[in-house]
Amino acid sequence: MSATRDLPARPSLDSLRKQAKRLARDAATGDAAAVARVHAQLPHARLPLTNRDAQLVVAREYGFAGWTDLTAEVEKRLGGALEWAVSQARTAIHDRDDGRLRTLLAE
Repeated sequence: MSATRDLPARPSLDSLRKQAKRLARDAATGDAAAVARVHAQLPHARLPLTNRDAQLVVAREYGFAGWTDLTAEVEKRLGGALEWAVSQARTAIHDRDDGRLRTLLAE
């Protein structure tokens, strides 16, 4: 399985949906990178991908079991943005992760 991508601190569901649509479109045209991404997450997937399967690939690339889990995390981050940012900052401070703290402040 490929490495997990980091979800932005303030993710956009619209952007994630577009990523899934682009993946499905690229895989359908035979783009080797897109097909490899699909097969890394769904080894037995058939092309052309359904929108649901493309969303599943994107969710798994971000480290989630499925699209529902990914969208729940997005809603949590957007709904409680300040609380989420504070908790992330506390963790970064505790871990002495200056890079992560800078990223949080920039976002």
